[in-house]
Amino acid sequence: MLGLLLLPALAGIPLLGPPPFFRKEPGKEVFRPGARILWLGDSITHACRYTRYLEDYAWSRYPDNDLRFLNTGVSGDRALDVLLRFDLDVRPFHPDTIFLCLGMNDGGFTTEGKEERFAIFRRHMSLLLDRIRDGGSRCVLISPPPVDPDAVFPLKGLPIPRKVGPGYDRVLKDFSEWLEDEAKRRRIPFVDAHGALSSFTRRLRFANPASTLVPDGVHPGRIGAALMALEVLDRIGERGPRFVVELIRGVGRGKIRGADLRKLRWPPSGVRFVLKARSLPWVLPRPARGAAPLDPRYEALNRSVLRIRDLVPGRYGLYIDGIRILSATSRDLARGIDLGLEDLHPDWRQAESLTEENGRRNAVIRTGILDLSEARQTARNLEARGLTAGPAYRRAKARIEELNALLAEVGRKVVASEKRIARLRTPRPHDYEIRLETRRTRIPGR
Repeated sequence: MLGLLLLPALAGIPLLGPPPFFRKEPGKEVFRPGARILWLGDSITHACRYTRYLEDYAWSRYPDNDLRFLNTGVSGDRALDVLLRFDLDVRPFHPDTIFLCLGMNDGGFTTEGKEERFAIFRRHMSLLLDRIRDGGSRCVLISPPPVDPDAVFPLKGLPIPRKVGPGYDRVLKDFSEWLEDEAKRRRIPFVDAHGALSSFTRRLRFANPASTLVPDGVHPGRIGAALMALEVLDRIGERGPRFVVELIRGVGRGKIRGADLRKLRWPPSGVRFVLKARSLPWVLPRPARGAAPLDPRYEALNRSVLRIRDLVPGRYGLYIDGIRILSATSRDLARGIDLGLEDLHPDWRQAESLTEENGRRNAVIRTGILDLSEARQTARNLEARGLTAGPAYRRAKARIEELNALLAEVGRKVVASEKRIARLRTPRPHDYEIRLETRRTRIPGR
C-alpha cells in the first residue's frame, strides 16, 4: 500500500542499475545525491523513532542531496512476513540502500523451542538478504535491540500486560551474533544495536538501578532510539566536525572547512564577517537529547569550531545577527570554541524547525500509511489461519476501510511537509561579530 501511495512521487527519478558495493566511506554512498533510502523492519521501525532521527541527520548534513526516505516497518513482522510483502512494499521503489532491522518477533518472546525458531529465523533472513542483493540494493543490517525483562509490555488481544519471557534477551543476543557473522560473510555493514543499548543501560544503572532505555520492555524509547541512530551513523562512517573556521589577525584566513566566509573585517576591537555553513547541526527532539551526555559522538558530529588568533587580550562577546550568543576570552578563542550545541545559534534554531516538521511528517506516515500496512498484515494473517468470522478480523477490515479513505489526504500532507523540509534544510548566511567587551590588564609584577 505504501508503494501505491509514493510511487507517483518517484516517477520522475531515473531508475539506476545495481549500485556499487560500499566504498571506504559508506555514509557518503548512503546519502549521495538523489539517494532512495528505505527503512524495513517490525514495530521498532514502524515507530518512526530511530528512522526519523537518521532522516533529521541526513537532511541537515546533506542539504543539497535531495534524499528520499521511505518507511516500510510493520508492527509484529517477522522475517517471513517481510519476505511475503517484499514485492509490494520494497521492490517498486528500487531503493539504493535498505536499513533492515528484524528479529524481535522471530523468537516468539520465549525460550521455548528456541532452536527451531532460530533455524527458521536464519533461513528466512538469508532469503531476505538474497532478495535485497538480487534487487540491486545495498543493505545495512541492524540487530534487534535488547529487551528489558523487568519492564511490562502489552500484547494485542490480551486483557492484561505480559512480561517478556525469562531469558528472551539471550535469544536476541544469539540472533545478533548470527546476524553479525552473516553480515561479515556478505561484506555488508552491521550495526550491533543489541550490544550498544545493553552497554548504555549498564552505564545508566550505575546512577539509577531502575533506569531503562526500553520503557515498555521491547521498544526503545526516544533516548534509546537516538543511541541506535548514533550507532548507525558511526557504522556507516559519518564523522564530524560540521565546520572549522580559523582566522588570524594580521594574516586573515587560516583553515576554513565546511563553510563559506566573506566580508572579513578587522576593526580595532575584534573581527566581523559573514559565514554560511554548508550544513546544519543535527538537532535531536528534546525528549531524545538525553542521548547526548551518554554518547560523545553526538557532540562530535555537531562540532562547529570557531578559532580566532592574535586578538587583543581580554573577554569578547560573540554576536550572530546582532544576538549575543556567548562570551569567551581571547585565549578561549585562540584555542577554538565549539558552537555545535549552542541552541541560541540561528543554525540550531533552523535545524530545530526542520526536526519539528519531520516529526509531523513521520506522525502522518505512521498513522496514515504504516498503520494501514499493519491492518492489512493482520487481516492476511487471520485469513491464513481461517479466522475470518471473529471480531478481530472485522476490526482489521474496518480499520483498512477507514485508513484507505484517508490515504489521498495523507499523501498530500506528506508532500506538503517534504516541501517545507526542503526549504528548512537550506543553510543561510549569518553576520558574525567578535566584540571586545573587557580588556585584560597586566597584574603588577608579572
